[in-house]
Order: sequence, then structure tokens, then C-alpha cells
Amino acid sequence: MMLSLTMNVTFLTLILAGAMCLLPGFAYSATCKIAKTPDGAKVQLIAPDMRINGMENDIRAFNTTSPVETVLAYYRNLWASLATAKRPGYLEQNMNEWRLISTVEGDCFTTVQVRSEGNGSYALVSVIKKPDGTAKVQKLGANFPLLPGSKVLSDLDYADGVRNARTVVISNKSDMAANVQFYRDEFKSRGWTQIMQRQPESKNGVSYVMVMKKGFEEASIVLSRVDGQVQVIANIVDRP
Repeated sequence: MMLSLTMNVTFLTLILAGAMCLLPGFAYSATCKIAKTPDGAKVQLIAPDMRINGMENDIRAFNTTSPVETVLAYYRNLWASLATAKRPGYLEQNMNEWRLISTVEGDCFTTVQVRSEGNGSYALVSVIKKPDGTAKVQKLGANFPLLPGSKVLSDLDYADGVRNARTVVISNKSDMAANVQFYRDEFKSRGWTQIMQRQPESKNGVSYVMVMKKGFEEASIVLSRVDGQVQVIANIVDRP
């Protein structure tokens, strides 16, 4: 099961930001313990093989009949003893309807994001591990075409045993026409064939969507205006 694109970009960005505060330099490893969940919670494996900005990560979800505040209290109590003179036992953040709580235990960074759902709560749990000195982190946007002056905001890889997918989020100050022409020409030069294009309108103006194919691979690229810049969200899957 893949997380929605909106949740990927927002939730995973907050995971990275939180980890930078508590644990500089990190990547998931099977040596991290699976995060504990409240008694009676129904756990589901969401992403057993995901890479966020080049770093491996494990994400699980759980449903519980307990309210959000009870779930947060569970993790506050669980992690209170991890406090040191240099940092607290946990950090908390708010994100719209979501509440986040995170901690570091040894070399492992854990984030729990929880919201109300029905008569209980729904939560996402992410675990990342600090790498050893030999670990290599790939450059964001590696092997993906970038219009000069672009900044890669997020680079997410996902595999579920059936398909591999990659979502790259980019921002630049060039105009929309330059971006559309660049990605159309760049993908064509790499052997992709455009199979669909459209220009939906939103409150931020006209966006541009193109879908391309190369063999079994499919790429969808959405270009839109965000805060005065052009944001490019590209999603590539090897078996749609």
C-alpha cells in the first residue's frame, strides 16, 4: 500500500526535520527495534522498503479505539526515561489534524503521527537508524532531469515486491512554459513517449499535467505554481 502523495511530502518532510533536531545523520536499518504500539492496536505494514531522500525507512500504521490524547500519553510515558541533559525524551509537533511525537533511542529515530478516526485513532509510525561511517546517501534528484536553478525538496523511493516507484518534488523560479518545454524535451530525449497532457485550473492558476511511457514504466509530472515558484511533482513507476 502506498501513502498518498500529499501525505508523503508533508509527513516525510516532518520526519526528516524532526530527525535533524534529535539525531543528525541517519538511515533506517533492520537493527532498529519495531516501534511498540498501544495494547489492542491493529498494526499494518505500510512501507517495508522505502527510501526518503536516499535513506532507508520503515513505516507502519495502526488503528486503535483509544483517542489521540491517550495515544500521545502512551508514547510520552514510554519515552520519558530517554531524556538526557542534552535533549528531551521526546518532541511534539502539530500538523493540521495530525499530532506528531518523536524520540531517539540509541541510534534509532522514531516518529508517530496520529489523528482522530471514527471512535478512535489512526497512526503512522516511522523508524530510521543513524548510519555507520561507511553508509552512503545518494544525492537528491540523482539521475533525474533538473532545470538549471532547481531545488530538490524531496526524493522518495518505494518498493512493495511488485513494483518500484519514485516521487521527486522540485521547485524553481523559472516560468511555467520553460518548465513544460524542458520536461517534455528531456523525457523525449530519454526515450519516453507522451501519452496524455492536460491543463487543469485551480485557485493558484493553471497547472500542467503530462503522462509518459517507456516500456513498462510510466511517469506522471504535475507542474503548478506554489508561493510564486513552479513546483514539479514527478512520480515514476516501473509497473503501473
